[in-house]
Amino acid sequence: MKKGYFFTLDAFLAIGVIIVGMMIISTLYSFTPSADQTRAYASGQLATFSTDRIEDLHNEHLKLLIAGKIITNPKNTILEQIGEFEFKANITGDLGTNFTDHQRLLLEELTKNLIQQEYGVGFYIDGDPIFERPRFMENKVTKILLTSKTPAVGVYNSTALWGPYLIEVRIWQ
Repeated sequence: MKKGYFFTLDAFLAIGVIIVGMMIISTLYSFTPSADQTRAYASGQLATFSTDRIEDLHNEHLKLLIAGKIITNPKNTILEQIGEFEFKANITGDLGTNFTDHQRLLLEELTKNLIQQEYGVGFYIDGDPIFERPRFMENKVTKILLTSKTPAVGVYNSTALWGPYLIEVRIWQ
């Protein structure tokens, strides 16, 4: 009778050792990111931002900007609004209302849940960074870096044409 318990206990211990060994071996293989997934993020972000309108987004920060008349046309797409903020910052010198901060906060709010945290993302207008997560230079080893660019042009207050601005999205891992 004691031999049966001994062999059963021995079998469970052997299964445990095999499982732990397999777990250790599986963690030794490093994850290589998929270029296709990163490319889809980059082009998908620009596609989303060029088609989604401010009024269609359910975001408390955006509602506050609309109520405070910082966003004057809720029918703007996200890219149009980013371009309009850039135009307003250029003509006002960012005095009074800090439109570059509004750009950054808008992008921070909108990318928070759209892009996984292990990916870095940056938005640039004419090559100048307006939002980066994490800071590009802090991420010393970049396995993949993909970019997607699109021009943005719009009308401000039905009187002034702004742009064209070249808006670029960079996604890296």
